[in-house]
Amino acid sequence: MVSMSLLMKRYNYLLYTLATLGVLYAVIISRYPEYAPKLPECYIGYVYDGDTVELICDGISQSARLIGFDAPETRDASCPSELALGNKATQRLRQILNSEELQISRQGYDKYGRTLARIWVDGKDVGQILIKEKLARRYLGGSRIHWCRVL
Repeated sequence: MVSMSLLMKRYNYLLYTLATLGVLYAVIISRYPEYAPKLPECYIGYVYDGDTVELICDGISQSARLIGFDAPETRDASCPSELALGNKATQRLRQILNSEELQISRQGYDKYGRTLARIWVDGKDVGQILIKEKLARRYLGGSRIHWCRVL
């Protein structure tokens, strides 16, 4: 039977080894970025609404929720004013994403399995553009905005 002390030593050694390998990998990649794994190139296939798009990465379609902001709903709008503003936000996002200079950063997945992403156009976060134009509101998680109450 292996003692608990021996198991802890092995566990600590394993953690130390993994941490060392991680640091070594980071140093090598920073010195030789051409050896870093490449993420698949993505582009926008379709704009569903003001904060949800279709990303196509290596030929695979995936729904992506843009983070940092919330736009009014178009599919399940709770009132006519939410639907109207949601349609404006959707059209504006389509217009913004027509730019040649898109940068897409994928940042995990939400509880529905959608990719979480941020998109910059000509160096500007699309969410910040929509917020500035009053077509969206800042949103960092938690309770969703009740658009019909604020419109």
